Amino acid sequence: MTDRAHPPNTPSGVGTPSDARPLPRGGGSRLRRTYTRFLGVSSVAVLIILAFALFSAVTSMGDPEVLTLLVGCAVLAISSVCLLTALIRGRSAVRGDFVSLPAATSSRSLARTGSLVGWLGAVAVVAVGLFQHLQDVDNALVAGIALGGASLIPAVCNDTAGRIAKRLVAP
Repeated sequence: MTDRAHPPNTPSGVGTPSDARPLPRGGGSRLRRTYTRFLGVSSVAVLIILAFALFSAVTSMGDPEVLTLLVGCAVLAISSVCLLTALIRGRSAVRGDFVSLPAATSSRSLARTGSLVGWLGAVAVVAVGLFQHLQDVDNALVAGIALGGASLIPAVCNDTAGRIAKRLVAP
């Protein structure tokens, strides 16, 4: 059961849950708009990046550099899913001029996970491409560098989503 406090001066008149933190007046609508814009831009970026990566992997099936492409696609997919989920969770944490702390904390955790996967995965993709290049696999290094660079885009977006959620959770 959730214990609900009912402050008399809440704008909605229904009170807030005990695990919510108030935002400055009008801050909730601005924050929801920010999350919505960031979600829209990130969704377009993720669709473009994943389309490029999946097209490269599918057209290269049977080629020797497919390992580099599959590792890159896995890193991009995991980091992108964490990004979109963190943004949706962060947006849902804001209700009126209050923020739900458990939802903001889970958004921050998802963003941190996606960021870690993106940054470390970019290094792993380039390393796999370099390893295959040293085994005389054509285009593996180029694919590794391209997908490693593409993995940094959701990683940086996850960093930004994590910073937004960190500000919401911080006292």
